This record gives sequence, C-alpha cells and structure tokens, in this order.
Amino acid sequence: GGAGTTTAGLVFGGGTPTAVATTLKYNGTSWTAVNSLATARDQLSGCGVQTSAVAIGGKVSAAVSNLTEEFDGTNWSSGGTLNTARYRLASAGLSSPSVMAFGGATGTSPSGVQSAITEIYNGSAWTEVGDLNTARYYLGGSVSGTVTSALAFGGAINEGPTTGRLMPNTELWNGTSWSNSTDLNTGNSNLS
Repeated sequence: GGAGTTTAGLVFGGGTPTAVATTLKYNGTSWTAVNSLATARDQLSGCGVQTSAVAIGGKVSAAVSNLTEEFDGTNWSSGGTLNTARYRLASAGLSSPSVMAFGGATGTSPSGVQSAITEIYNGSAWTEVGDLNTARYYLGGSVSGTVTSALAFGGAINEGPTTGRLMPNTELWNGTSWSNSTDLNTGNSNLS
C-alpha cells in the first residue's frame, strides 16, 4: 500500500515474496524505516497522507484479509474491519476517517473472484454503498479522491481458471453511485 506526496510519501506491506509488515517514509530524497504494520500482508490497498494513512485488506499468508490499520505518522493502530474481505482492491481518500475501498478479489482461488463492492470508512466502521458498474481487481483508485468524489480505473477480470482480461473501464464516484466515464486507451492492471 502507499500514501502521501512526492516529498512526504509512505509505503507499507507487500511481499518479498512472503508478506511483510515493513513501513517506509519518503522525504523527497531518501527512505527511512519506521514502525511496521501490526499484521504483515500483501496485495493490500492504502490511501491518505504520511501523517494519516490507512492500510486496507490484502492477504495474510493464504487467507484473504478484512483488516484495516490506521497510521498517525508514528504508529499503526487497528481500525474497523471491512464487511467483505478483499485483496487486490483500490482505495481513495485523503485521510481517516474519510476513505473508501472498492473492487478487488475475494476467495482464495489462484486469481480470486473479482468484486464490485464499494465500502466507506468513517474512522471506526465500514459501510457498504453503491457497487462499481464493472467488478474487477488490480484496479487503480484516485488517491486524491474523497468519499464524495473518486475515480476507479483499469483492472482485470477472470475469464477462466487460468486466464484473465485487462480492463480499460473508468468510473466516477459522486458520493452515492458510480457512473461510467471515458475508458483508458488500453486495458491495464496492477495500477496504483
């Protein structure tokens, strides 16, 4: 997961290839290790700024996670759990308590099952709201978005046990629902 700006960035979790809890701050020139996530996980999403970030979902070993952790600039603390555990999801929002998570994959099959679920976080609990028009995973979300204005773009869908398709879809969130917008020129996945 990641959050922040080009001069105050934050990255956390991931795999090397096993899941890690590492958190690194970026000051525009160099990276510094800081307090780690409480739970190591990969394929998670993150949003916010360096002093108020949120780590969402992911995979812990082979299990799909519904965990949320909040970063205050120094330490991570546990937050409310997602209603639907997901990994390979996207998120948007500038800081807790105003973030959202959408799309992703559920299940533990090799590719998971694409999801259209959208949830909004109020700092203590997640609430499911209007689903994406196109279910997908490995999509990107606007990090500068808010719970009243966000962007979801690209991603992938399953087309069989070992095949998938890259998606060009772009959707805009207006605070209540998603609407289709101008597609990417080319389908892409693993976006951030």
